[in-house]
Amino acid sequence: MGLFPDEGHDAIPERGLRERKTVRFNIIEEHRSAFSVGRMCHVMDVSPRRLPAFCTRPASRKQRSDMMTLAHIKEQSRLSLGSYDRPRMTEELKEISLTVGRRRVGRLMLQNSISVVRHHCPAIVCLQTMREAQTQGDNRQQSQVQHRA
Repeated sequence: MGLFPDEGHDAIPERGLRERKTVRFNIIEEHRSAFSVGRMCHVMDVSPRRLPAFCTRPASRKQRSDMMTLAHIKEQSRLSLGSYDRPRMTEELKEISLTVGRRRVGRLMLQNSISVVRHHCPAIVCLQTMREAQTQGDNRQQSQVQHRA
């Protein structure tokens, strides 16, 4: 029998034991309805007394700054139609007077799954598509002429 009845050891992710305390508290909050808080705190090696303090604590200065930077990153990504990668995004943020480093921009983009959208359309394929459209248009004109006659 595992630590948790009917669930085994796979109920709480392994990664949680090696993460920072904030991540461990988040995992406890996510699984609060399924397991006892006391047992999860024991397994995660955190104090159950700190859980209420964690839940009511306001966001830190860095978290607030990250949220603001992330909002700018999302806006620039939307404006660029998803074509900016980390170096270009860093330059764009610096142009709007936001002082951020490339690693921070990269971390925020990675954590929020913001990546470059590649539109792979070689020139040969585009030319072929244009020619096909033109041919279809010519065929339509010829069929209209035949119907009139």
